[in-house]
Amino acid sequence: MSKPSTLFKYRQFDPKGYHLQLLTHNKVYFPSAAGLNDPFDSNVPFVIGTGTEQQVKDFFKRGLTLQYPSLNDAQIETMSDSLYSMGAHSNPVANQSMRKHIRDYTVATYGIFALSTKADQILMWSHYSNSHSGFVVAYDRAKMMDFFYNHHKSTGELIALEEVSYSTTFPSWNALTASPVEKMKNLLLVKSTDWGYEEEYRLIFHNGANKHVIIDDSIIDHVILGCQISDSDKSTIVSILKSKATKIKLRQASMKEDTYGLNFADVIY
Repeated sequence: MSKPSTLFKYRQFDPKGYHLQLLTHNKVYFPSAAGLNDPFDSNVPFVIGTGTEQQVKDFFKRGLTLQYPSLNDAQIETMSDSLYSMGAHSNPVANQSMRKHIRDYTVATYGIFALSTKADQILMWSHYSNSHSGFVVAYDRAKMMDFFYNHHKSTGELIALEEVSYSTTFPSWNALTASPVEKMKNLLLVKSTDWGYEEEYRLIFHNGANKHVIIDDSIIDHVILGCQISDSDKSTIVSILKSKATKIKLRQASMKEDTYGLNFADVIY
C-alpha cells in the first residue's frame, strides 16, 4: 500500500491560541499518551509470559532501574534475583503492578503528534475542529520525514512517523521477549476498529512527552478553513500566512449540495 503524500492535523481556535501556534510558530507539540482521548490508548493489557531465567531477570532489572533510579547496579541485581526467587513473574498481583509500571513509563516517555490521511472526514471536522469552525494544517509527508531525520542527526532526538493499525482484539505480545520496537508498536500503534475512520499516523517522540519541535515553513503544504469558520477567524489565519516568508496555499471547505461531503476551493490572499 502506497504511503500518503500529505498528512493532516485538525485544529480548533482556543482562547489562549495554543492551536494557532502550529502556524504562528510552526510548533509541533507532543503530548504524552495520558492526554489522548481514548482510555485504551497505550493502556492495553499484555502478557508477562514465559521466558528463560535470564530474560525474566533482565525484565525485572529494566523495570527496577526505571522505578528506582537512585539504586546502583548491585542493588538492582539483588532485587531482581529476589523477585525471581519469589516467583513474582507468575504472581497475578505482581503482574498487575508490572503492567501498571510499563504503562506509566510509556506515558512518561513517549510524546505523540496525531495526524490523519484524510482532510474531508466530516466526523473529524466535527470532533477536532469545533464543528467545522476550525482549520486543518496539511503537511508534506516526505519533507516532514526529511526534517525529522536531519533533526535526529543534529540533536540525537528520535522522532518516527508510524501508521496506526486497527483491531477488534487487543494485540498479543510477551513483555519478556518483545523487542523495544515491538513494545512501542503494540502499546502506541494499535487501536480499536471504532477509530478506523481516522486513518491515523503518529509522530512518536522518544523521551519527548510534553515537548515541542519547531519545524520549517516548507513542510506546511497548505491550510484548510472549516466550512463554518467565522470571518474574524478566517482573517486571523490569512494574516498569519501573509506574515510568513514562504507562501502557503489556503483553501476553504464548503458543504456539497448534492451529497454528504465537503468541497475545497483555493483562497487567494
